[in-house]
Amino acid sequence: MVYDIANSRIFRRRSSTFTDPTNVLAVQELRSRILQDPVASAKHCAEDIHRIRHEDWWLDRFLGSVNYDVDIAYAIILECLKWRKNFDVDRISLLSLKPLLDNQLMYLHGKDLQNRHILWIMMSKYKNGDDGFEKLFTFWMERHYMEYKGCQPLTIFIDMSGTGLKNMSFDAMKFIIHSSKYYYPNAIESILIFDNPAILNASWKVIGSWLESSAATNQRHDLLTFVTKLSVTHYVPKSHLLEHQGGTDTFKFTMDELAKCLPPPPPPKPSPKLLQQRMHSIDDTTNNNVAEFDFSSFQKRNVKFDEESVTKRAPSLSRRSSRGPKGRKSHIPPSLRPLIENRVNAPSDDWSSNDFVSITPRDELRLEKVDGENDLLDVVLVKNQSSETPIMFKFKTTSPEKFRVRPSSGIVQPGTTEIIRVYLQYEYRHSWSKEKFLLLTMESSSTDLDSFSDQFKNAINKAEFKFKCRLSENVKLDQPEERRSSFLLQQQQLQENRKDRFSIGGINFNVPLIILVLFLFLIFQFFYIMQMRSDNALLRETLITLSGQIKEANVQNTEPIAEMENIASFHLSKMSKRGRGGASGAKFRISLGLPVGAVMNCADNTGAKNLFVISVYGIRGRLNRLPSAGVGDMFVCSVKKGKPELRKKVLQGVVIRQRKQFRRKDGTFIYFEDNAGVIVNNKGEMKGSAITGPVAKECADLWPRIAANAGSIA
Repeated sequence: MVYDIANSRIFRRRSSTFTDPTNVLAVQELRSRILQDPVASAKHCAEDIHRIRHEDWWLDRFLGSVNYDVDIAYAIILECLKWRKNFDVDRISLLSLKPLLDNQLMYLHGKDLQNRHILWIMMSKYKNGDDGFEKLFTFWMERHYMEYKGCQPLTIFIDMSGTGLKNMSFDAMKFIIHSSKYYYPNAIESILIFDNPAILNASWKVIGSWLESSAATNQRHDLLTFVTKLSVTHYVPKSHLLEHQGGTDTFKFTMDELAKCLPPPPPPKPSPKLLQQRMHSIDDTTNNNVAEFDFSSFQKRNVKFDEESVTKRAPSLSRRSSRGPKGRKSHIPPSLRPLIENRVNAPSDDWSSNDFVSITPRDELRLEKVDGENDLLDVVLVKNQSSETPIMFKFKTTSPEKFRVRPSSGIVQPGTTEIIRVYLQYEYRHSWSKEKFLLLTMESSSTDLDSFSDQFKNAINKAEFKFKCRLSENVKLDQPEERRSSFLLQQQQLQENRKDRFSIGGINFNVPLIILVLFLFLIFQFFYIMQMRSDNALLRETLITLSGQIKEANVQNTEPIAEMENIASFHLSKMSKRGRGGASGAKFRISLGLPVGAVMNCADNTGAKNLFVISVYGIRGRLNRLPSAGVGDMFVCSVKKGKPELRKKVLQGVVIRQRKQFRRKDGTFIYFEDNAGVIVNNKGEMKGSAITGPVAKECADLWPRIAANAGSIA
């Protein structure tokens, strides 16, 4: 089903509010198809199903990428949902991506001349085969795509400076192109390739051919643009280019930047009791000793107990960090209410105050375990004592990768209070003792949090509060012998890698010695064979000469002569049959009537109609002769006709009868009306349970399991 619309890129990237009735019908049709299948819906993430059920923009992006063909969009979005479930997009662990982030491999920063955000990829920091590239790319794409609802496409800047073949990966580039086509439609506006070395030109031609081959599916084939230091300023301003790229930007991605991108922890599902208490004021539960604390304004302004279910929130990767009073929506889980009340009711000794601000706790954070939260946490209250001037604050920590602070900066209006939540991530629950925190506050009427450092230097009324941390009494960690931090695991892995390298280096050192020994052994074998041949020839000549001398002697008793002739003939025959292991006389065998490529009937009840001979066990080809099978031989076969589950598989079979006649030990000749075999395993056990027709006696003697299932033995 196709809904015709104008093929316009701008039209496809509009907001989720659309007025064209045709587009609305297409979205409704696509939504109904997905939700009508309860089995398919149960296999996908609840967040994705909620987005499909309530948000039109996501479906509209998939429809717009295929000219509103509902059938194609339905197939693409099902593939996307399956990938998101298997890839676990909403729960990507940043702890596993920390080495790549520290290495400056990929990050979001700045905008180009078209006011589009730039995703920087430094390929010199990437080595072919590194794990985590796809997860890191998905993390940044998911965050940007869900934050702007697909309306602001990205510009990907791939810096190829100082790269070689070891830094080029077709799999990584294919994943980027595949993601822009199926997982994040129309999310990439252009891909800038900076300073590409000549040795990689052929690789990029191959990647360009992938885009040209997919142009028929509405994926643009002009995404790739090669730029140099002279031409890059036509796309990106110098203020956002690094120094080696011809710009003036000195930006370096740090853990502070990453902390701004981390989402707040998901709120737990509230209990019915908390739902009933939502409209009640927290002031009803406070004590009289803190009656002067304006908790009502604190509740209205800064605290909002999130009573919505999990379907009311966006995925965790799409949350943006707090950037001030306008962009911040503080979501306080109801489970933190007792902890907040304890801080509110804290005695005056636990408050640190000056002329314009009051802080609690005074100098120490007590990390506690709260129901519904996986991480240990504590809260800090910042109260504005002034009635006229707002307060600007910023919370810093010595280890941003261990702690998550929500919000890390903000503005407290006069007479109100801000709640700062400090989370210790579960992975670092054993390495908290030496960490410290710093809270900077100052009076300021500005709302520009980005220039906090400059304002703090010049501020008149400012204060610093330092904190240590310890665990609360209700926290019980696992035993010391069971602990193993991620740093120690990484060190152990590095040591194992070093041992592997040393062992590989030792093997490489011994390879020339092994080759030399093998070469000397081959030379010794060659001379040994030549010596054996010369000895055999000398012995043969000696025996023939001796036999002639005895015949010329005219001895009356001819028995010694005959005996010598028999000895000579025996040695000659032994030398001529060296390849047969020294056996003499005729060897009894069955005439082989089924060469490689022959087709025979399948006589069991497995469902196969015929068997195609691929090779024969224990028999090799000789010159131009193909290996052949006879009665009782096991062979490798495949099924040409029969049940689908048996076809296109390599099986084992045994010949039970053949049309070519053969001689038995008693001198009789026998042949059958057809060629037939049965399917067995490598132990000779039949795959079926019955055999049609007779089984040759020679086969029954060799294979007792086949004889047990035979109807008759001839």
